[in-house]
Amino acid sequence: NLLYGLAEAIDMLNAEGRFVRVNREFFAVSGYSLNEFQQMSALDFFASEDREMVAQKVREGFRRGSSRCEAELVLRSGRRIPYEFTGHRTLIEGTPYLVGLGVDITERRALQRELEVQARTDGLTEVCNRRRFMELAEYEFERAARYQCPVSVLVLDLDRFKSINDR
Repeated sequence: NLLYGLAEAIDMLNAEGRFVRVNREFFAVSGYSLNEFQQMSALDFFASEDREMVAQKVREGFRRGSSRCEAELVLRSGRRIPYEFTGHRTLIEGTPYLVGLGVDITERRALQRELEVQARTDGLTEVCNRRRFMELAEYEFERAARYQCPVSVLVLDLDRFKSINDR
């Protein structure tokens, strides 16, 4: 079967959110056995803070035909891995099912965090760049106005900083 050879986690859910099928990769990643899977619902694989959102996306998939979300998959060991899940409704002998694909996005999340750091900091000094400084200054001025408290700004002019920066 094609589904069992794929490197992504594949599952098929019935309308009650119970597993009808899962591929080997889902077993390998999750750490659960077939017997354990048969006793679990899809929501059992998510932390409580993600369950309602995932439940809504499953309902959306059945209602609209497809859905997508990012959530942390909770493994049998308790470890959490960020995954992107997509689901597509299919009919088999008149019964609707949601076929899902789960892709590990750990590397993508790490790259996103690194890009955010690079977009907000100076690579040489590792302090806030001008854009980030302006964002923070605006936030602080708004906060000072809201709470009617003073705000102070300290400006330092470092002599011969260019020579330091050039090194």
